[in-house]
Amino acid sequence: SKLTSLGQLEMTWRSRAHFHPLLVRVLHKSRLRYYGKPEKKLDMPYQAYFEVADSSGMMSMVLWNSLCPEWYNSIKVGTVLLLEQYAIKTSYPFKTQPTPGDSQMKRFATIEISLNVRDPPTKISIIPEEMVKPDWGLPEVKYRFITRSELDDLPNNHSCDVIGLVTFVGRAERARKREHGEDFWLYRWAHAIDGTSDQPFILELFATSQPEVFEHIHPSIHL
Repeated sequence: SKLTSLGQLEMTWRSRAHFHPLLVRVLHKSRLRYYGKPEKKLDMPYQAYFEVADSSGMMSMVLWNSLCPEWYNSIKVGTVLLLEQYAIKTSYPFKTQPTPGDSQMKRFATIEISLNVRDPPTKISIIPEEMVKPDWGLPEVKYRFITRSELDDLPNNHSCDVIGLVTFVGRAERARKREHGEDFWLYRWAHAIDGTSDQPFILELFATSQPEVFEHIHPSIHL
């Protein structure tokens, strides 16, 4: 069936009861949040915020209740989603908004996509990356941050981004670029933690295009 865009949704949502399917890429994923209260008897009082985007801009998407255990771990930063039978709600006005990786990207902050098991029952489909077509115009993910707790599950040579608090910095060391050459690589080891694991990130850092950063790395800074 015909697709809509985030930009079209923002312009027409008040006058529609049902919305065309959406095709979006996930750019940001928040932690799972528990909002249960003793007086409210909800089976799965969870919610998770995501930021999703298409060629027209970026909008918040909220996963509610029993959809959280079903979908939260499957939906990652970079995942492409086909959303059907979703609801549109007015955004919570004081929610902190992540900054789009692309400063030119338009942000639709007044409304958000609401995904729930009823009213209406949302249909979520994950589109495999190899089936994503360039002419869909979906933005690429600028950064793919992973936590230390996720690191051990990643394949060897996987490319990703990390952030952590530096706890250890080794001395600068040299390694020859070629076996008998005169040129050296300058490098040092560092450890950084992010609070998700007892184990640190172990980082091998080379003094390449940012020699000043390399010189001034010390414990207690964020890297």
